[in-house]
Amino acid sequence: MFAQRIVLLAVIFLLWEINAAVARRQADQVTDANRNLRAADQNQAALERLLWSYDSKDEERRWGWSAKELDELFQKLDIATGRLDDNSSAASKWFTAIAKYRKAKKANFWYPDDFIYAKLRETHSEADIAVLCQKLMNTSKAKKVAKTLQHHLFQAWNNRGMRLEDVADLLGVLVSTTNSVRSGILVDYQLKLTGEAVTRVRHG
Repeated sequence: MFAQRIVLLAVIFLLWEINAAVARRQADQVTDANRNLRAADQNQAALERLLWSYDSKDEERRWGWSAKELDELFQKLDIATGRLDDNSSAASKWFTAIAKYRKAKKANFWYPDDFIYAKLRETHSEADIAVLCQKLMNTSKAKKVAKTLQHHLFQAWNNRGMRLEDVADLLGVLVSTTNSVRSGILVDYQLKLTGEAVTRVRHG
């Protein structure tokens, strides 16, 4: 009888140990799941802060450390859908991010001009892109990208044999235009072609 009680107590103790082990394992699983959920929430929050960082007053946030982030910023700023003339501030932020990315990579062929041009050209005219570049060349943080993109555009025009009058026509103005932005484009293109200043043509 005593031996049976010992066996019974041993069985009860063993079952208690098993139940305790199962309970601990379940608790650990719940803890791991909670930890994973917290990590996922933190990652999502970090991504959202990154995607919306251009709205922050902190202009030194490190946008553009990857090409994917630059593509996301392009979409987030609605550069493809809005008019470039009305959306130059958004484009300036994108150009600034590209400049930071290139500076980190120490070369302009990272996120190259032909790729930037192709993205803009999908929904915008050459004239609009040229005007945007001319405007942003006066913006300290975006001017490097604006300048190299303008050079890319001028090279494409030159390869097509476009004269100064052809560019003026594309811009919808006369060579003698007094529009400061479009006049600036013509001056820069003439310098690209000949190294000389534009000779104004009078139209009666």
